[in-house]
Amino acid sequence: VNMKSVNVNLVEMWGYPDPQKRKWVVDRLIPEGYMTILAAHGGVGKSFLALRLAVSACLGLPFLEQPTETKRVLYIDAELDEVEFQRRLNRVLSGMGLDNSVLKNRLWYIQLPGPITSSKTISTIKSHIRRLDIGFSILDSLSIALGADATKQEVVSTAMKGLEEWGSLFALDHVSGSEARNAAFLASPFGSVFKYNQARSVLTLGKAEGGGIVMRSIKSNFSADGTVLAYKLDFEQDEGAIKFRRIELTDSSLDGGRHHLKSHEQTLAAIRDLFVGVGVELDAIFSWRREHDDT
Repeated sequence: VNMKSVNVNLVEMWGYPDPQKRKWVVDRLIPEGYMTILAAHGGVGKSFLALRLAVSACLGLPFLEQPTETKRVLYIDAELDEVEFQRRLNRVLSGMGLDNSVLKNRLWYIQLPGPITSSKTISTIKSHIRRLDIGFSILDSLSIALGADATKQEVVSTAMKGLEEWGSLFALDHVSGSEARNAAFLASPFGSVFKYNQARSVLTLGKAEGGGIVMRSIKSNFSADGTVLAYKLDFEQDEGAIKFRRIELTDSSLDGGRHHLKSHEQTLAAIRDLFVGVGVELDAIFSWRREHDDT
């Protein structure tokens, strides 16, 4: 930061009105006004999830059963093109029983015009956000948008600082190959640690062999981290509809992927699955874990 450009004002910390209650784009997952990073390896379905999030925000519909605020949304694409975006969007909308007419004056798409390390790129997108009264933006994806070495502290720090000008931002990102094969709660965004440090919320995904996906919060500056939920994507053949459904941590589709859950979460899942109105025997919990655990 160039300290010469900072306008430093002394503020009296008494006699002020209570600040407004914190707002969330998605309750307890995506804070309003800040960046959230979703980090996961390729093939998990990050982009489809982002599209489902975009539609939920546009229409104020729950996202994976979490309350979601209604926002105008800008999707900023650094990976594909508008035709592929439309193909994928149609599949998500079809899975929700909707068509694109419901997104009129609610959702816009733009290909990233340059690297986010460039002040010109930042200002160009910022002007669209202001002109269209955008309340929530999605960047797909962070490492590619850098246009530079994601492991370099200076590169990442400059970009992250610039992205603050876009307001509420959900940025997709990758994880390293070694992290991708381990537990989701051990993963972090690829490259410099400054991605993790400068984001206000970081989510990760871990996919099970049975198709279930674990989403968890590994960082949240504004709520208790550690939030964990699970969902499944149902794909129709021939590029048909894609449906998202929230599932319990006991769901069999998470078999082969329970290493993405911490040990106590696996034990609690066992208790929920076994409980039928009376106490659960310890031996029964051990048996359930032996049957379902893959660790």
